[in-house]
Amino acid sequence: MKVLLINKYFYLKGGAEKHFFSVRKMLQTHGFEVVDFAMQDKNNLPSATEKYFVSPVAAAKIFSFSSLKTLGRLLWSFEARKKIKKLIQKERPQIAHLHNIYHQISPSILPILKKNKIPVIMTVHDFALISPSINMFANGQIYDKIIGRRYYRCLKDRCVKGSFWLSLAAVLEMYFHHKILNIYQKNIDFFICPSSFLAKMLIRAGFDKNKICVLPNFVEVEQVLPTTNNEKYLLYFGRLSAEKGIHVLLEAMKNIPEVKLKVVGTGPEESNCQLKIKKDKLKNVELLGYQSGTDLSKLIANSYAVVVPSVCYENCPLSILESLAFGKPVIASAIGGIPELIINNDNGLLVKAGEPTVLSAALKNIWLDEVKHNQVAARAQETSSQYLADKYFECLFEVYKKFLCQE
Repeated sequence: MKVLLINKYFYLKGGAEKHFFSVRKMLQTHGFEVVDFAMQDKNNLPSATEKYFVSPVAAAKIFSFSSLKTLGRLLWSFEARKKIKKLIQKERPQIAHLHNIYHQISPSILPILKKNKIPVIMTVHDFALISPSINMFANGQIYDKIIGRRYYRCLKDRCVKGSFWLSLAAVLEMYFHHKILNIYQKNIDFFICPSSFLAKMLIRAGFDKNKICVLPNFVEVEQVLPTTNNEKYLLYFGRLSAEKGIHVLLEAMKNIPEVKLKVVGTGPEESNCQLKIKKDKLKNVELLGYQSGTDLSKLIANSYAVVVPSVCYENCPLSILESLAFGKPVIASAIGGIPELIINNDNGLLVKAGEPTVLSAALKNIWLDEVKHNQVAARAQETSSQYLADKYFECLFEVYKKFLCQE
């Protein structure tokens, strides 16, 4: 079977790309022929079909009004339509599996897929289908009041990075794609949501519940390493940004100087984190910067527990799945899809999002209570078996077969 895999980035930019490449590898391992379609970028991994990739547009400029061409591409990419038409003619894929196509590729490719009678499946990684603010976080708080409707409110609230112009561009995009063309619902046959929370959000926004299934992300167990040292520390790994709750975590660490924390990652709040650590004299916090591959796996393996202090709606964070696979207790915010992974405080601890005092109490509890820690760690390892690659493939293949059999 030949599968057309589409994602705007073709390098490991974030969690969505990590999942995308894991699915790609999985399909190839099971004998599928994969055809890639993405955006050109100097960081891209090699691909046999890279000559068909669309020209690059920097994420920072995609909403810029300095270029009408760039704004036009945000709404409708004639280049993407032309190139995917040529790619389809050459490769003749049997099914298309989309991931993130917003902005740089645009949904302009969808009618081409439909015209060629190629079934289209989309894995939904965020809230971009239903909100101008793709992570539903604006001005330091949850922003979910315009789900699937009344996008104009985003202008008043400046829901995209606090900017009127960025918000206007996002609002125009939402009205054009969803209210005028209804292009996603018309042309996509099935949506895969990694969490029930996200699925319910799509349905709330008007998407057909019969075209949606819940299939959590997966973790590759071969990446799990044993503990190799006796250093005791908590670990945060992820993007250093406001919605991820990094400042809530640092504030919580002020109350528990006996607890050690290592922070892995980069992002827009990195310099502010450095300033806060210096200002509050947080000698128990260490910033390690960007880590990946074996280096990151070793840090997870040697940690005592992992912290996910998000204050935005999370979907199905790979950081939690990876931590569970390593047998690490996860202390996480009870928000979005996270409670679907941390169940009844059995394989981790759920805390109220955005509350430093509550978070510090939970961290201190798991740090001091070794019996509790070991019980939770054991359950974490057990529950990780629900998120294995083989189980994911079985479910994904059933989705593929459902639409291939209709041909």
